[in-house]
Amino acid sequence: MTSQLISTALPLADVVVGQGVLGVIILVADIVALVSVLTGHGSLTHKVLWTLLILFLPILGLILYLLFGRSPADA
Repeated sequence: MTSQLISTALPLADVVVGQGVLGVIILVADIVALVSVLTGHGSLTHKVLWTLLILFLPILGLILYLLFGRSPADA
């Protein structure tokens, strides 16, 4: 009985660890993007809007910022 519980619990543990690692990667990428936004050459409105987008939609906001938000002067 115990061996059945252990064998069924291990795949779940891999998923939880995998999600934790992915969460840390997204968090680090968002922090890097926020630093880039706040130290960039954009206006105050530009900085506030991108900061809010990245904070409220971490994955989508990060992708949109990398695709559209960075100015050539910041690259």
